[in-house]
Amino acid sequence: MIAATFPDLYFKLGEYRPDLFWGALWLLILNILTGSVLRPRRLFAAGFICGLTFAVSIKTTFLLLIILVAGAVTWFLGRLLSGAITQGDGDNPGLRVVQGIFALVGEC
Repeated sequence: MIAATFPDLYFKLGEYRPDLFWGALWLLILNILTGSVLRPRRLFAAGFICGLTFAVSIKTTFLLLIILVAGAVTWFLGRLLSGAITQGDGDNPGLRVVQGIFALVGEC
C-alpha cells in the first residue's frame, strides 16, 4: 500500500531500468504470499511471478533465500512458542526463548 502512494514508481516503469520492474514484481510476490490463505492457485501465481523476477534480475536468488530462511525461522519459532515442541518434563522451551529475549533487551 505504501509503494502505491509514490507515483514516481509508475512513471519510471517506462524507463529501461530493470530494478524498478523487479521491485514491483517483488512487491507483487509479497502481496500474494501474505495476502490470504495459501492455496494451490496462489502458490502457482507466486511461483510464476517469482520466475518472472528471475528473468528480470539474478538478485532474486538472494532475496528468495532470505524469504525461505525467514519463513523457516518463523515456522520453527511459532511451533516453539505455541508449545508444539516441548521437552520431556512438559516445560515449554518457547517460554524460555521469550524470557531470554526480554532479558537481553533489558540489559541494553
